[in-house]
Amino acid sequence: MTESNGIKFGMLNFIYSYKVARIHLYSEAGDDIIIVFFTDDCNTFRRWIVDEMNEDKWIGIDEAADYLGVNKDSIRNWIKKDSEIPAHKIGKQWKFKRSELDEWVKSGKSAIK
Repeated sequence: MTESNGIKFGMLNFIYSYKVARIHLYSEAGDDIIIVFFTDDCNTFRRWIVDEMNEDKWIGIDEAADYLGVNKDSIRNWIKKDSEIPAHKIGKQWKFKRSELDEWVKSGKSAIK
């Protein structure tokens, strides 16, 4: 990438300049999609895109349940039963990392005994 203010995300290239943000998506088939946004604050927009694309952000019980395809009560029960679900208490809320949930499922620890 030649632009000094561009950020590359594997199959995505984000380029921004004064009031214009361009997202260039690359498909495996070789098709390109370019999305152009006009904004007064490209830096804030860039941070939002980075946050949205970050698959390993902290998520709550509702989003963890959606991600795993289960009811949120199942998540709460797994926490109570010490099923080794990778849950982290932050304040009064339980938070999860998607990557940790993936590893937990892959390990077989999520299986009903």
